[in-house]
Amino acid sequence: MSKASEKEQCAAFRYVIGQDGQDIYNTMKFTEAQTDKIDVLFAKFDEYCEPRRNTIMERYKFNTRVQRDDETAD
Repeated sequence: MSKASEKEQCAAFRYVIGQDGQDIYNTMKFTEAQTDKIDVLFAKFDEYCEPRRNTIMERYKFNTRVQRDDETAD
């Protein structure tokens, strides 16, 4: 697949991801120059699949943490 053009690679990727992936793809915005770029397509899907940070929960965990006896302050 590495010898195929970027347009063919994008088409193959969209075929492999199935209907659910195609629905996600249809919600993404691409510029004219980005339409057939495989690295842009992968980056958009990575961004979509990356979990969002829950800042409130992270602060709660940090503020309620209790240092154990065997832990140093470093």
